[in-house]
Amino acid sequence: MVGPVRVLHTPGHTPGHLAFWWEERQVLFAGDAIATYPEFEAGWPAFNLNPTQQRTSIRRMADLEAEVVAVGHGDPITGGAAERLRSLV
Repeated sequence: MVGPVRVLHTPGHTPGHLAFWWEERQVLFAGDAIATYPEFEAGWPAFNLNPTQQRTSIRRMADLEAEVVAVGHGDPITGGAAERLRSLV
């Protein structure tokens, strides 16, 4: 924990990739694990080092039931975030 934010190990994009979960606000900072630009996908495929770990990390993040997901590239997901993450696995 860092203040109210929980640090999550979310490997796949890189072995040490991290995401940050602010439960009180229901906000997930997914970083490069999720991209909405130029299209919605589990990061940029050419830059995901381990697709199996990436899918597992996406599932874990979807299970948080976030209302908002801030992504590494593109606009944040502000509606149906958990369902949209589940669609990636």
